Amino acid sequence: MFKDAKEYTTEELLHSCQDFFGAVYWAWYEVAVRVVGEEKANAILIELSEKFAALEAETMQQLWGRPFQNLREITQPLDVIHRMVAYEGPTRGSTPIWSMENENKGYEKIYHCPIYATTPNEVKEKGPTALCTVYCHSIGQKFYGRMGCCIEQDSWLSKGQSYCGFRIERKPELIQLS
Repeated sequence: MFKDAKEYTTEELLHSCQDFFGAVYWAWYEVAVRVVGEEKANAILIELSEKFAALEAETMQQLWGRPFQNLREITQPLDVIHRMVAYEGPTRGSTPIWSMENENKGYEKIYHCPIYATTPNEVKEKGPTALCTVYCHSIGQKFYGRMGCCIEQDSWLSKGQSYCGFRIERKPELIQLS
C-alpha cells in the first residue's frame, strides 16, 4: 500500500499533501460537531472564515509586494495558491480556468476542490455541506471583498455541477486593504 518515502515522485507527494489538506477540514468539522453541535460548529466556521480571509488578503498583498492594480494581477498569486492546495482545473495538476472579460472582470472555474473531494459520499448525497456553503463560500466572499471585488457564485460542485463557478468584478472603490 505504501512505498518507501524516497520512492514517491514530487507530484505524488504534492497530491498526497493536497488530499490530506481536504481531509483535515472534514476531520476538524466532524470533531467540532460532535463536541459543540452543528449550530455552534457552523458559527465557529463563520468566525474562522473571516479571520482566514483577512490573513489570506494580507499574505497575498505581501507576496505581491505592491498594491494590486486589477483583477488580472490578483489571479496570478491565486493560481499559485490554488495549485498548492488543489483547487484545480479540469485535469489533476492544472490551475483553475479563468475567462477574463477585461482586466477587472472575469469568471473562474474550479473543477477539483480538496474539501469537496474528501467529503464522505453519504454526506455528498445530502447536498451542499456547511464546509462548502458556510466556510468556503464565506472565505471567497470576504477575501474578494477585501480586494475590492464583488463575487457571485453560480455553479457548485456540491450541488452536483461539474465545477464551482465565480463571476468576479473588481471595483477599486471597494478595496478594504491599505
